[in-house]
Amino acid sequence: MTVSAGAPRGRIILCAKSPWLPTIRREHALALSAAAAGYHVVYVERAEDVRSVRGAREFTSYLGRLAGQRPAGAIGAGLQLARRTTLVPGHRAAVWRRIDCAGLAVQLRRIGAGSADTIVVNLPWHWPAVAKMRGVRKVFDLADDWARLIPRRRAAIESLYRRISAQADEIIVAAPELSGVLEGRCAVLVRNAASAQTLAEPVQPAPGRRRLVYLGTLSERFDAALVGQVLHALPGWTLSLYGPCQYHAQADRPGRELSDLLRDRADQVRWHGPVARDDVARVLDAGDVLILPNNPALSLGQDSMKLYDYAARGRPVVCTTLPGPASSRPPFTYECDTADAFAAAVVAAAAEPPERATARRRWAEHNSWSARMPLWLAAVHGQHPRADAPRGGVAECTW
Repeated sequence: MTVSAGAPRGRIILCAKSPWLPTIRREHALALSAAAAGYHVVYVERAEDVRSVRGAREFTSYLGRLAGQRPAGAIGAGLQLARRTTLVPGHRAAVWRRIDCAGLAVQLRRIGAGSADTIVVNLPWHWPAVAKMRGVRKVFDLADDWARLIPRRRAAIESLYRRISAQADEIIVAAPELSGVLEGRCAVLVRNAASAQTLAEPVQPAPGRRRLVYLGTLSERFDAALVGQVLHALPGWTLSLYGPCQYHAQADRPGRELSDLLRDRADQVRWHGPVARDDVARVLDAGDVLILPNNPALSLGQDSMKLYDYAARGRPVVCTTLPGPASSRPPFTYECDTADAFAAAVVAAAAEPPERATARRRWAEHNSWSARMPLWLAAVHGQHPRADAPRGGVAECTW
């Protein structure tokens, strides 16, 4: 199936789980790819909240933004950005969810969401803002099990899952394991993919500097304690961390375990902060081995975007055990759950034959966003030929 760049139906209004910058996540790739395919996309950012305030002057500016939602503005061909401001993130408590949803509903009315449009929601606590809207098509795109990631709010999130399962026109999941949260509702499986930017340049040889690189969000899912043990076993190796922090109640600052790692291994570890999408290939190419050290208990249902971009650069990947079948990850991926095994895999990966880089690159090319988008767009607009799927399962169509 090909995606027409002609005059597609309505707009896609994406109520995202992230701000627009840095453009490194699933929702960014979906928005950019849909716009490139000729669709008019409105990207509604995750609301800025009081945690972003630093000092009295910023607080005054924040109050001004809170008083009125800002109109959407163009940020590219076929792509608009709508920014929002709220008091406290909607997942923190029911009262904050109601306030956040009220602000999102105001922004959607300002955008003028109408009967020809499709609204795609990423976060379950944003669903009430669109559930009662009439005429628009409502789609839920789920990339993480939020009940597992925020256990203190499990009951409230599971209640929202039940509501979404009953009300959504379509549900899309990034991994088959996520179908288990949907109360028997069938979903369309659209995995993550490699970005055009990381596939744009040929694979480069490893620099041979005994350097590890991690690219992605740093949160409780990142096993900083394991990384500290691995580095202890690898004297002479260094680690560069790229990505924003999203630790509970820490705003954009490191959590305790990451702070301990940065302090205790200051001679080996450096955190560089977020990186722009256009710089991803460069920072990955500077590493000899790319790592993904996740807490397995927080990884069920995740289809890590970084794995696809890692593979696009051909580099060896050492990670903790990943969910799903071997076909869902790059070839020759090293999976280890103990520090000694992880460190040994790093050494082996740095000495592996060069033809393995070619195999990983081919896998990434086959699993690119350009290959994924026809299915995602068809699911968004209710035009996909649904495959047979068991109750509560996933329908994965191939074209």
